[in-house]
Amino acid sequence: MHWLYLIIAGTLEVGWLISLKHTEGFTQIKPLIGYVVFGLGNVYFFSLALKSLSMGLAFSVWMSVAVIGTVIYEGVAHNEPYSWFRVCCIFIIIIGIVGLKISSDT
Repeated sequence: MHWLYLIIAGTLEVGWLISLKHTEGFTQIKPLIGYVVFGLGNVYFFSLALKSLSMGLAFSVWMSVAVIGTVIYEGVAHNEPYSWFRVCCIFIIIIGIVGLKISSDT
């Protein structure tokens, strides 16, 4: 269950970042409300995940989900071009997380 909490927290982090971009310097109310809701939900689910996972592994996975989710969002919503290099970098992040997970099990 702790892995599910961590994925939820990472996904909420993406929503938090998107809301932050759209607050326009904290002048727009709807994105500001989203910023607060996503931020609180993000921290709550991350804290649940930390009950069972090591902090280093949990933080790495959480940030990786946020980075990859944000890159995907920019590609879909803002037509940010994907290059082979960007895709390879995303896979390097995933490989790094798998490596951390494997090394934490030993």
